[in-house]
Amino acid sequence: MKRILIIEDEQNIRETLSDLLCLMGYDVLQASNGKEGLTLALEEPIDIILCDVNMPEMNGYEVLIALKNTDLLTYIPFIFLTARSTMGELRKGMDLGADDYLTKPITYESLEKALNAAKQKKYHIANQLNGLQNQLAEEKTKLEEVKEINAHGVRGKLALMQGMIPFIKTGKFPLDRGLNILEASGKEMDKSINQINMKVNGAKPEVNNKMEQGGSINSIWLIDDDLIQNWLAKTILHEVNPKWDIIGFSSAIKVLELLEKERPDLILLDINMPEMSGLEFLESITKTHPNLRVIMLSSSVSSSDIEKSLSYSQVINYWSKPLKENNIKELLNY
Repeated sequence: MKRILIIEDEQNIRETLSDLLCLMGYDVLQASNGKEGLTLALEEPIDIILCDVNMPEMNGYEVLIALKNTDLLTYIPFIFLTARSTMGELRKGMDLGADDYLTKPITYESLEKALNAAKQKKYHIANQLNGLQNQLAEEKTKLEEVKEINAHGVRGKLALMQGMIPFIKTGKFPLDRGLNILEASGKEMDKSINQINMKVNGAKPEVNNKMEQGGSINSIWLIDDDLIQNWLAKTILHEVNPKWDIIGFSSAIKVLELLEKERPDLILLDINMPEMSGLEFLESITKTHPNLRVIMLSSSVSSSDIEKSLSYSQVINYWSKPLKENNIKELLNY
C-alpha cells in the first residue's frame, strides 16, 4: 500500500501533506480540486484517498458519492480532511461510506494512525476478496463436475430408460432383459444423484439405523402428499409384516388433528409438502407429543434438511425415498 491520492484545494496544505507522506515512504499523487481528484482516482491505481471536504466545483462529499457509484469504495479507503469537524459533518461522511476523518492541522501521529487503520481495512478486504475468489473457483470446478455426472450418469441413463420402455411395452425386447436393464439404469442414476449430492452438500451426517427399545410396532402412519409414494411405502411395509395397521395421509395438518385422539407407534414423514412441511409438523409436535417415534422418508438429500430433522428428539432415522425393505428389517432387527 504505497500510493496515496491527496485531493485538497489549498496548495500549502496539499504540498506539506505530500512532503510528509513522501518522508513516510509513500508515493503521492495530488489533485487541486474534486473533479481532478475523481479523474485521477478513476485512471490511476490508488491505495488510499485523503480528500478535503470543502472545495470549489466538487466538494469532498460529491467525490465520495461519485466513487461509491463506481464501486471503488470497496477497495479504496477514503479519509476526509477538514478544518472543522462537527458531529453533523462526521455523521454525514460516515453515512456516505468514509473510513475516517483528519482534522486540520494534521499531526504526524494522527496521520500515521489513520493510515495504519486504512491499511488494516484494505488488508481485510483483500483477504475477503481472495477468499471469495477461491470459493468461486471451487464452486466453478464443482459445477463442471456436477454437469459431467448429470450428463452421463443421470440424463444418459434416463434417455436409455425412456428409449427402452416402448420396446418392452410392445414385446420387441425380452421383458426379463428389459427389466434388468431398467433396474441397473435406475441404480446407476441413484448412484450418480448421490455423487451430485456429495459435490453440492458434502457428506451426509451420520444416522443411527437402530430402533431404541421402547415398545413394539403395531400401527404406522405414512405422511406424504404423493399418493403413489404412500402406496409404495404401504406395500413394502406389508411385505415386511402383514399384521401392521398402516394408514396413509396426504396432509400433515390432518394428522395433527388426529393426534389429539390417537397416536401411532411409528410415523414415516415426508419433508416437502404443501400446507405444512415435515419440519413444520415436527416443530408443532415438539412439546405436545415428545414421545412419538418418527422416521423421515424424503427425496431431499440436503445435509441441512438431514441435520435439522435429526435435531428433533422424535426423529430416530432419516431415509431417502423410495422406502426399502432392508431399511425396515435392519431398523427392527428382523
